[in-house]
Amino acid sequence: MKPLATIPQPYNIINTESNIKPDDFNAMADFVVDTDLSIIHEYKFTGKCDPTEGFYVDQVGEEKKPAYHPFHAIINRLKLDNKPDHFDNNHICDYVISLFLFYVSKIVNAKLYRLLGIFFRHLREALNEYGYQEVETFYKEGHSDEARMHIPQKKIGRDFTQEEDVHYLPLIANRFISDYLPERCPDFDQELALSLMFDFCGWLFRKKLTKIKLAFSQGV
Repeated sequence: MKPLATIPQPYNIINTESNIKPDDFNAMADFVVDTDLSIIHEYKFTGKCDPTEGFYVDQVGEEKKPAYHPFHAIINRLKLDNKPDHFDNNHICDYVISLFLFYVSKIVNAKLYRLLGIFFRHLREALNEYGYQEVETFYKEGHSDEARMHIPQKKIGRDFTQEEDVHYLPLIANRFISDYLPERCPDFDQELALSLMFDFCGWLFRKKLTKIKLAFSQGV
């Protein structure tokens, strides 16, 4: 087993012409498989665990009602759904990430799943902090004036991950890996973060949930 190391390596963002076809996801067989995350076999993380593992529940208000993390709340609904294998064409960031976690919990052990929970919670915060800015930058570089008219605008009182399509998620990759995670969660191994980011964005691309493909930059 090779040790994890801190090796910064930026990504190239490639905007492709692949087509997103929501109907492809009505059948959920093999929605997430062990080859989607390279770390699973490399570090023997195969197994199964509770998909709410690692999500803390706060008690709020005088009645001490439980306050769930958005991922936890969606996963709870998926667990209670009589037909959780139906993808309802909801491509909003929070829902797709939660759905990914729900299915990945069926193939990984609790140790890796807790790491995934930390990774995706921070990724969500980064998207909410920088998402609209990164999307605007993306559209302003090499896109027509007509395309720029479709830049999403922040809605008052709503987070990026609550409103926007997961198609935009790969745009945050460089900023998340290079700046956000080292500052907000410096103990998270950067090579592991690189691997998870690359694999998750690759999964989104293969599932036609994004047209944006990540590639490692050459010569770094």
